Amino acid sequence: MLRYAETHAKTREAYWHHKTLTPVDVGRGGMRTTPAQVLHELGVATTLLTASPLSQVARHWAAVRYCATLTRISGGRLALTPDANEVVYHHKVTQSEQLGIGLALVVAKHVLRRQYRG
Repeated sequence: MLRYAETHAKTREAYWHHKTLTPVDVGRGGMRTTPAQVLHELGVATTLLTASPLSQVARHWAAVRYCATLTRISGGRLALTPDANEVVYHHKVTQSEQLGIGLALVVAKHVLRRQYRG
């Protein structure tokens, strides 16, 4: 992945990066997660008003908004559903950003729990 990004950074702005990319070890055999776990992390991360009486509703809405976007495929991997692949470009950008937040948080928490038990 790093080599791919470095190669494409020469011609595609989306792959430009200013810091050295560092591969993250998630352990032997990778890691497992579920669409629900990804959407839960997204909801917690994107709810700004945590002291509001409606914060639980806001967290829930983040999960409901994308509940039809992720599915499991062979081998237990996550993938976009057929409906999520049909989203028009400007919505696909938002969908990608939001799901990327959820996925990144799942991976980060997994790695941190392995490195700093307890």
